[in-house]
Amino acid sequence: MTISEEIKATKSLEAQMVGKYLEERMRSDKDLKNAWETKNRTLEYIFDLITKEARKRLSHESGKNCVIMTSEEVFNLAVHLVLDAPVEEEKEEPKPVTKKETLEAYLEEDEDENEEETEKPKSKKQKEAQGEQMSIEDLLAL
Repeated sequence: MTISEEIKATKSLEAQMVGKYLEERMRSDKDLKNAWETKNRTLEYIFDLITKEARKRLSHESGKNCVIMTSEEVFNLAVHLVLDAPVEEEKEEPKPVTKKETLEAYLEEDEDENEEETEKPKSKKQKEAQGEQMSIEDLLAL
């Protein structure tokens, strides 16, 4: 997806502003454009990293409840992230679970529980043979 398409697709005004800056900068900076295209960058990914950086700054300044970053800082960070951030891994979409699969899993769990409940209690001799600790009732019954 081109940066123009991503700008149109995003609903975040801030992300759109970052995208427009990157788009304009890519017209004159071929390295930036090449990095965007070859490293599978997305506007969402870059903006997420910018947000994480702002949160990191907030955590370093204890007692504060806001972080101020100038537009220049945000735009320079965006350029840096496009050029140098780790390559975004493609996320696998989770496979939707069907009602049949859910029912089968539930029935399997139910069967396992029933098997555990129907095991017969061990006799005193079986416990002794297996080296299990006997209860007080077992000892009094001897």
